[in-house]
Amino acid sequence: MAVKNNELKNAIFASTYVTVVFSKNVSSGLSFMGFKLPRIQKGDKVRVPRPLADLLVSRGIAILSEEDTLTLSEINKTAWIELRSDELTKLRPDFYLEVARLVKTISEQISKGDLGVAGLRRLQIVKATAMDIAKCRLNKLLKIVYADPTPSRKILDLLTPEERELYIKLCELVGSWIESMKTFVEADNND
Repeated sequence: MAVKNNELKNAIFASTYVTVVFSKNVSSGLSFMGFKLPRIQKGDKVRVPRPLADLLVSRGIAILSEEDTLTLSEINKTAWIELRSDELTKLRPDFYLEVARLVKTISEQISKGDLGVAGLRRLQIVKATAMDIAKCRLNKLLKIVYADPTPSRKILDLLTPEERELYIKLCELVGSWIESMKTFVEADNND
């Protein structure tokens, strides 16, 4: 399952677009990973695929725009809403991917000694809160599938790609089980 999770994670990662703010001028025609950049001035904001954004950031050419960076405050807000609602709420498609990125960033800052004890506490809070959200949403999905094991477009639209995959598999599994139980219970047992 780990390989499949990495494949899904990579697919989500590659299909996600984010905004970067260029910290340097880029001459016309510069190409990264098959993505041709126009002439860009320092300070320009451009939406690019996430792998390209990471490359630009790692080379010091751009920084990730704050609007696309998931924060602890946003995670807490999401948890507050999700844990108090009986209904699924819509999450940004890259929510779990960005939680993982935030965990990695905080961990790296802790390793460098930049955050100290406060950083460790922040890391624990991010991980625990994200898991609370994931478990709460799983519980809601299980209730939905139990009530009707037929995938619903309305539900699919509220889910992240990881959750969509789970929801479809749960619907298939529960639907199959219900059908097999119907066959078993309704079978003519004239032995």
